[in-house]
Amino acid sequence: MNTQLEFLGRRLNMAPRVHRRWLVVATYAAFAAFIVAVFWFSRSLFYVWCLIAVVAVSIIVSHLVGRPGDATDERESYRWDHATARAYPWIGTFLVIALIATQLHGKVSETAHPALFTTFQQLPYSLLMAAGVLYITLPQAILLWTEPDMEDAQ
Repeated sequence: MNTQLEFLGRRLNMAPRVHRRWLVVATYAAFAAFIVAVFWFSRSLFYVWCLIAVVAVSIIVSHLVGRPGDATDERESYRWDHATARAYPWIGTFLVIALIATQLHGKVSETAHPALFTTFQQLPYSLLMAAGVLYITLPQAILLWTEPDMEDAQ
């Protein structure tokens, strides 16, 4: 795992666990903001921005963590397998909740309060977007979150 991150011409030290955890929290807060923005604004334009943001963050995080195929020994392979095994049940849970939300969407009629109707209309799409974000970023985020403090390799 790399300990330095180059971002906007500035070098960030990612050796302390606290810095990596702040990166994970900031990443998911930004994704949540994008998903909420999709809910309130035009979906098609924000879907494109969310996709661009997911790809950019995925590149940044993969620079820090690496890729599963880059594991050089059994310990790293085990870490990736363990992170993947912990990540994908959460994604399945989000997909089941999205399925349930889709069924609820059909039950809420247009005669309900407009805010409730709009919320249930957008909820399945928002949950599917959240599941997509988790699918792309969660194993790497688990590795960043759980890795202990590292020695700073300068």
